[in-house]
Amino acid sequence: MKRRQGEESVLFPSFPSANGGGENGGGSNDSAAKDDEKKRKRTPLLRRPLLLFNIFRRGGRGGGGPSGGGKKGRLGLGTIQLGTPRLRPFLENAAVVLALIDFALFFTRKTYFLTGKESHLSIVQRMVHNPGHDGTYADNFQDTWTLRLARRNGWLLFSGLQGDTNPFFVDVGSGDPGTDGNGGSGLWCSNTRLLEMPGHGEWNGACVEPFPVEYADRRCKLFENALGFEAGEKKSFPARRGMRGARGGWNGTDNAQAAAGDVVARETIDFPTILSRSSAPKFIHLVSLDAGEEAHSATLAFPFDDHEVGAWIVRDYSELTAALLESKGYHERAVGHNKRDGYFVMDKYWDADLAKKRQRYHPIGSWGC
Repeated sequence: MKRRQGEESVLFPSFPSANGGGENGGGSNDSAAKDDEKKRKRTPLLRRPLLLFNIFRRGGRGGGGPSGGGKKGRLGLGTIQLGTPRLRPFLENAAVVLALIDFALFFTRKTYFLTGKESHLSIVQRMVHNPGHDGTYADNFQDTWTLRLARRNGWLLFSGLQGDTNPFFVDVGSGDPGTDGNGGSGLWCSNTRLLEMPGHGEWNGACVEPFPVEYADRRCKLFENALGFEAGEKKSFPARRGMRGARGGWNGTDNAQAAAGDVVARETIDFPTILSRSSAPKFIHLVSLDAGEEAHSATLAFPFDDHEVGAWIVRDYSELTAALLESKGYHERAVGHNKRDGYFVMDKYWDADLAKKRQRYHPIGSWGC
């Protein structure tokens, strides 16, 4: 139904606007929105997070708010205007802040909420390299080689003397020290993380790491100790330089810290105590040992008469350690691309095909793992 000029409709009466504009009184709102849009475009990207507080304006602009007349409202925790001019910069600023946080977590190799969970890795880290998604967590396929050894001997079906369904490992010095050298990771460069995963036997085990990080998803029983010949002794580490695994060496910088008393102590633990407290079976399928100079003296205390080991993988081993293992029947094997590791396996568990092992070329974003 058409309405004559000057005639007022009963259903749609006209009211005077707070801006004095009648039916066209909302024009100031449109102009204010355009001004906000222009200012937003002129704002440098790194300064936009400061504009997050702009949504907390009481009344805002234009004739619809308490301030009226197109004046700015005061900053406060009043009514939040979520119109398009307000919501768009807020979302953009929030995205910038989240992106900066995500990149910071990526470059510092931290997880969201600092939980150490694999599921809380940064988005950038997952896009560049997700640990374990290329089939290994170790730095040189030590974990996949162990699975080949286990399948060859049927260890994934039974564990021998005790009849357990899950194999068992002992991992000493069980992870990468991280970008700042503080702590040993249970996720990066781990020889045993893959073994715990479903589909690979879901191994049980004991992990020894004096400065552990990222063990939230691990199945192994964790001992926050340093490996030693005897349990209960005190071993000093530089306070600002957590040493990898059970190592306790000192360099020039560390000596200065030691002289200043800037050290942190960890109690030592020996192999008999580790095996007893973790309820280890008589047959241990794998011992992964990264203990530096302590490897030989600590291995002297291993209860060889009570426990048999399927394979030893020893990082940076000495001739004394190799001679000790050889005397117990664990022969060093010429495994391909072994780099700094020694592989020691008894004859009854060895197969010539196990000497073949690929060399790992670390993907971008894997941090050498």
